Amino acid sequence: MSTISIIGSGSMAGMVGDRIAKAGHRVEVISRDSKKAQALAGKLASGATTGPYGTAPTGDIVILAVPYASAAAWWPSSGTRSTAR
Repeated sequence: MSTISIIGSGSMAGMVGDRIAKAGHRVEVISRDSKKAQALAGKLASGATTGPYGTAPTGDIVILAVPYASAAAWWPSSGTRSTAR
């Protein structure tokens, strides 16, 4: 069983997290808003956790589930620029 970290706490993160949890994987939810992250983790299958924003995700797989503008604001800091949407 893998641990999958989801960065985001909106509807997309909820839909993806639900499917992942139902498939039997552990889910870690990370969000700038810790209350939203806790609420989402509480809706998912038992064992879903939250991770502290600003630290490295613990998951074997990391899914970015945030609006494009939020991701684009972060992307240049990684040292690589992508034009894909």
